[in-house]
Amino acid sequence: MAAKKKLAYSDHRAVREHAKKHIHPKLGRTLRLSLLIAAIIFVVALYDAVRDGANPLWVAGGLVIGLVIGLILSRSHKISWSENDRQVTYALDALGILLLLASVAVDLERERLVGLFTHGPSAAAMSMALLAGIMYGRFIGGAKAIGRTLREQKIIPDRPKRR
Repeated sequence: MAAKKKLAYSDHRAVREHAKKHIHPKLGRTLRLSLLIAAIIFVVALYDAVRDGANPLWVAGGLVIGLVIGLILSRSHKISWSENDRQVTYALDALGILLLLASVAVDLERERLVGLFTHGPSAAAMSMALLAGIMYGRFIGGAKAIGRTLREQKIIPDRPKRR
C-alpha cells in the first residue's frame, strides 16, 4: 500500500480539493450561494450609487459596517467536526438562533438604520452595500471557521509561521 502524500500549504489546489472531501455538501452550497448573492447585491449597490450620484464614501462605509456585522453574525451557525461523517458540519445552537433573529431584525430595519446616517441618493446604495457587506462577512466568517476546523483535525496543513 502506498504511503499517503503529505500536502504542502503552498499547493493550494491540492489542499482545496482535499478539503472539499471533508466539507458537508450542504455547508459548501450554503457558503457558495451566500457569496453569489453578496456579489449580486454589491453590483446592485454600485449601480444604485452610479445612477443616483451617491457619495462613494457612504457606499464604502456601508460595505465595511456590513462586513463587521456579517463577521459577528457568521457565528449564528456552529461549525464543527462530525466524527461519524468525517466532515465539517454546521448546526444552529441557542446563541446562533439569537444571532439569526438579530440578523433578520437588522435586515428588516436596514433602511431605517441607514436613514439615521444619510438621506437621498446615498441611502439606497448604502443600504444595499450594507446588505452585501453582511453577506460577505458571513461568508468570510464561515470560511475561516471551516479552515480552522480542518486544520484542527489535521485534514489540511497549518499556515506557515510568519517571521
